[in-house]
This record gives sequence, structure tokens and C-alpha cells, in this order.
Amino acid sequence: MGSKCWLSAAGLVAAIYASAATATPINQTLPSFTSGSATGGFPIPRDVGAFASIPLGESLISGTISGTFGNDTPGGGASMRLFLGDGGNLTDDVLVASCLFGSACVGTTTPWSHAFTDADLLLLGRFTGPLAFTASQELSFQVRLGPTTLIGVSESPIRMAEPGTLALVGLALIVFAAARRRRSAA
Repeated sequence: MGSKCWLSAAGLVAAIYASAATATPINQTLPSFTSGSATGGFPIPRDVGAFASIPLGESLISGTISGTFGNDTPGGGASMRLFLGDGGNLTDDVLVASCLFGSACVGTTTPWSHAFTDADLLLLGRFTGPLAFTASQELSFQVRLGPTTLIGVSESPIRMAEPGTLALVGLALIVFAAARRRRSAA
């Protein structure tokens, strides 16, 4: 094979590996949430909602989540911890905010925000598709949250070449095979 053929083959391989996975922008807001009252059995997990804008098979790769402790009902509500993950065992989910007994957020509406760290994203990478937003109620009263917004980017964990790139690779292989036949026939 001549040096031109090797350079073309190297370019072809580079094109395959350079194909980028498609990133999906995420910008979804869950509505305000108010739980029922509780007087015992704490902590109580409260299903606040799911961020369904993350496509099935994709994981969050960057982002922030924000909202308020408290909503249009006066006061911040119960002592709570907020988690993002699969909503099952909360120890496997990412803790994004806390409003614990004695904090100002228990009695007043207070904004909160969380930017995901690499460690958070590694944990969230185990979950593909929609993420559950869960409040763990730690004490009496109600869990009251204002609208909660997730802004970020999700991506498929498997990087695949785009169809156009695969078509070019196939065409190049046909051309290489034809050139080789032509040389061996001569």
C-alpha cells in the first residue's frame, strides 16, 4: 500500500473515533409541592416528581438544580433533605439540599441551589432516563417546596458513530477494495 492509502485509512479511523455522541439539553421545572402532614415514622420519603426530560438510556453529564424551601403557603415547612436519583434507596441518590431543624429555612421561604460535582455525576451515571426528585421528611409538619428546576445536559453512555460517518466508512472500504482489485489484476 502506498503512503496515500495509509493516510486515507488513518483519516478514516480518525473520523470514526471523532464522531461525537449527541448531547441532549435539559431544562425542566417541577411544580410546587406540598405533602400531607405527618407526626411519626420519620424519616418519610416523599415523591416530589420526576425529571422526565432526560431521554431513556441517557445520563446527566452536567447541570444544576435549584428551588425553594417553602412555597405560596407561609413558612418553609418541615425539616427535610432533598435527593435526586432513582427514588428507591435514598442512600444511593445524590443529596442536593438540606433544611434541618433550627435552620431559617424551616420557618421562611428560602432559595437553594446545587451544582453537580464529578462525584455526583458519577453516582447519577448509574441511572439512565428520568430522575426521581425525593424529599426525605425528617420531622413533623408538611414538606413544602416551590418550583424546582433542573438545567443541564444528558448524553448516552455509549458513543456511536453517526449514520453519515458510517456511510462514508462503507464507501471508503468499497473504494479501497476496488483499488486493490485493480492493482492485483494489472
